[in-house]
Amino acid sequence: MKNIRKIGIIGSGKMGSDIASLFEEREIPLVMVTENSAEKERHESLRDRRLGRLVKNGLIAADELDKKKGGFIVSDNFGALAGCDLVIEAVPEAAALKQDIFGRVEKFADSGAILATNSSSIDPSVVFARVVKKDRCAGLHFFYPARLKNIMELIHFSATSSETVGSISEFFSSLGRRFITLPESEGFILNRVFLDFQALGFWLHLERGISVTAIDNAVRKDLFPDGLFSFFDSVGLDVMLSSIREYARKAPSELYRPMIAGLGRMTAAGMLGRKSGRGFYDYGPESGDMGAVENPDAASALDLLRAAYINGAFRFIERKACTAEEMDYSIAEYMGVDAGPVALAASLGHEKILAGLYRARQMTGSDNFIPSALLG
Repeated sequence: MKNIRKIGIIGSGKMGSDIASLFEEREIPLVMVTENSAEKERHESLRDRRLGRLVKNGLIAADELDKKKGGFIVSDNFGALAGCDLVIEAVPEAAALKQDIFGRVEKFADSGAILATNSSSIDPSVVFARVVKKDRCAGLHFFYPARLKNIMELIHFSATSSETVGSISEFFSSLGRRFITLPESEGFILNRVFLDFQALGFWLHLERGISVTAIDNAVRKDLFPDGLFSFFDSVGLDVMLSSIREYARKAPSELYRPMIAGLGRMTAAGMLGRKSGRGFYDYGPESGDMGAVENPDAASALDLLRAAYINGAFRFIERKACTAEEMDYSIAEYMGVDAGPVALAASLGHEKILAGLYRARQMTGSDNFIPSALLG
């Protein structure tokens, strides 16, 4: 297996910078390739100021400064990736962009370097379509912030060699990092688990008139701290739309159409969430949801949403995409909750979950709410 000692990061945005900081904290030699010279200068300045503060506070000696700078190179040239054992791409979710990058990177990276994409929705086989040596390619789906969320998806496709999977696994295990190893068909499992939950939330809002605020408050109180619609706003509706379209392609369902259509309309109108100042909520001087009326059914709707979420997780476990332990740890770590779906199901009792699924199926007419065999 390949010994990974030096890391290359392509992309200096929110995610690329976050992944880089994960390795920088562990003093692993690092090269960051930025989009342009302006970004290069900005990140060099950030690095130098950060190291300067460490010297000022006596955390590193002044004569170590140059060595530390040499351990984190910032460049706007792919040629700087020579000598890297693992190159991780972290650019926006656009297949053509990622394909173009790796088509060029392969010419500069060492012949034995492992190439990885941090895509959160695009299959590795698509991203690496132009790469010749596909055996050394894989997906590495980090979750933001990578430094604080100790979970990652290692996604392999038909061309990925067992040596590549083994090298990546050994490296991240040595860092104490947790990950789930998944075939491409089950990739992005930690987001796909929530598809039925999210689609049902849309349905309840659109068809039953339950406001996004009422749904979010119920979800925050008893399920996830980020709510449902506020989570979309935080990630960005354009990002969520792109990802959900990809996930739905793997498992088409009429249940997802209203959610995809709604996100499409909002994205086209420039309502992207927090980053645009307006999404499901208004982040200007006067905040609030999109005008829906509060509904006393929100509390009972939580039972349906919780059942949809648990059933989604159990379906992946049922087809052996991952173990129950992997699912519970991963979701709890990702969402910042004490209990994952398996532990939550045990505490609620399967009868309550089955009742929620029966009601959800009766209301929506969707077979997505047929219970997993693991629920009884």
